Amino acid sequence: MASHKQTQTSKKARAASVSAPELFPILAVTVSACACGVLAGVYLPQPDSASVSAQAVVSNGAERVVEAREASEIDKGPPENPALKLKELPPVITNLGEPASAWVRLQAAIVYDRTTISEIDILASQIQSDIVGFLRATSLSSIQGADGLRRLHEDLSDRAAIRSERRVKEFIIETIVFQ
Repeated sequence: MASHKQTQTSKKARAASVSAPELFPILAVTVSACACGVLAGVYLPQPDSASVSAQAVVSNGAERVVEAREASEIDKGPPENPALKLKELPPVITNLGEPASAWVRLQAAIVYDRTTISEIDILASQIQSDIVGFLRATSLSSIQGADGLRRLHEDLSDRAAIRSERRVKEFIIETIVFQ
């Protein structure tokens, strides 16, 4: 039994030690790969330095023109319609029609034409009241998913437009949370 253990130990020792003839193919492949890399770097055509500098000048000139255009556009800012203004509505917190235990918190804003609306606070309160009435008659299943959110946005936009006699240009849902 002792000789059997010695035989296993000597096999493991031989397997762990690697002789020089076994390392030669690995060493040869490594050296040849390094040599190929050096030769490729030396013999592959390099770009002409004159053409590289000409390309850099052309691209730098084009970049400067683009940067100048962008800077002038930034200075101008986005084209604004001074008559349009954003009004954030107070958050609406109410329960839904179905299930009655579901609650919703909706925060929205409206874009309106300030030249045609004189009392925006009154209109905002009326729109907020319409939102509460609509949400209390709505079921949770009808506003689930992307399509439901799109329909909710369209319905609330229509209600805001009707309430303002089409003077509200856009209804924006900023946040909506269901519980």
